[in-house]
This record gives sequence, structure tokens and C-alpha cells, in this order.
Amino acid sequence: EFILVNGLDDDVCSKLPGVHDENKPPMFGQLPDGTWLQFDPHFDVMENTVENPLSDGGGIKTFLTDGYTQCSNVARSLFNENGCKLSSEPTTCQGSYSRSDIKIDLNADSIIAMRNITGKYIYAISNLPLRGDSGTPVVSA
Repeated sequence: EFILVNGLDDDVCSKLPGVHDENKPPMFGQLPDGTWLQFDPHFDVMENTVENPLSDGGGIKTFLTDGYTQCSNVARSLFNENGCKLSSEPTTCQGSYSRSDIKIDLNADSIIAMRNITGKYIYAISNLPLRGDSGTPVVSA
């Protein structure tokens, strides 16, 4: 088994595609000693936490994979507002969210329907106290 840990700096590397998926033919390379290697793409996990966010939200990966890898940015919410950071990176992406004036009754059926439509998990919080007419959650520090 051959595991490359430092990356390659040969000029030929710039001619290789940035993404290699299962629908493309295998990619092979030959070492100076004649040994053949086959490229095996793997899952690249990048840290993106409140304490250490990706500076562009994963935008460069989204661009390089032609949208195959999705943006990691999320809208500001009461769950992340204390750790939100504004990015000025040119590759910054926006998550697939939007604001709307549509009101949806949150019940088991609508949560399941939203999950089926978006492909994303929807979380419900029972008995969350709300402020008057604004409908915003009561959060104590």
C-alpha cells in the first residue's frame, strides 16, 4: 500500500482533473522504479466548526467539483449567532437557503414533507417558549 501524505509538485499534476469520481475511468501513475499506482479518491473531511470555521464555507470545493460538493455555510440562527463570522474570501459560497414570508404549520406531516423535498433533516423542538406576537424563541444567557 502506498499512501501519499505530502502531495505532489510535479508539473504533470497541474494537468490532472481537480475531481475524479466513480463515473470516470481509473487513473494510473507510474513511479520512477516502474511500480504502478492507481488513484483511489477518498472522503476529504475539512474542519468547519463554530470555533474554527472554513473561511469560505467550502466555496472553493464547491467550485472545483462543479457543485458536486455542496457549500457548508448556513444562515445565521439563534443556535449559531454567537459564533457567526463574516467572510470576505472571493470563493465564499452561500448555503441553499432563502427567506420567505410563507408560514408553515410545523407538525409531523409538514416536517416529513420538508425533509422529503429538501433532502435535509428538519429538527423540531417541543415546548419552546416564544415571545408574544414576534414568535421568536426566548433565550436566556
